[in-house]
Amino acid sequence: MKINTVGKTVNQLRTFLINRAKKKIIATIDLSDWDVVGEEVDAEYLNWEEIEKIWKLDLTGHAFLQPYRDDFVLGCLTGLRFSDFSVLESPDIRGELLYKKQQKSCRRVVIPLRQAAKDILEHRFKEDYEPLTNAEFNPL
Repeated sequence: MKINTVGKTVNQLRTFLINRAKKKIIATIDLSDWDVVGEEVDAEYLNWEEIEKIWKLDLTGHAFLQPYRDDFVLGCLTGLRFSDFSVLESPDIRGELLYKKQQKSCRRVVIPLRQAAKDILEHRFKEDYEPLTNAEFNPL
């Protein structure tokens, strides 16, 4: 595992043990010398010009890749998780904004939509969209 994953797990364990001790389920444990490890990470993002190049890429010779490209671009433009943007419906779009309750966090978000995102969603709602999965890449 990576350092930040281990640090997060140790921190969650500490929180759990402190909670159990407060509820008098376990004896109090001195956790003061438990250091949470972590390291700085560099997050790399695509800018609009790079996303636009992907969006405008001619895939006529590989039409089966178009839904994957569209989902990738939609994810970049909305910042939503795959589990959220793959189940969008037309009522989620109101004018220039996307309203979505996120599945993982149960939080509601309002996202302004670029024209490319609106085009992807419009195309999706015109057809019977079948959400993509990675099942074909991960056979049982």
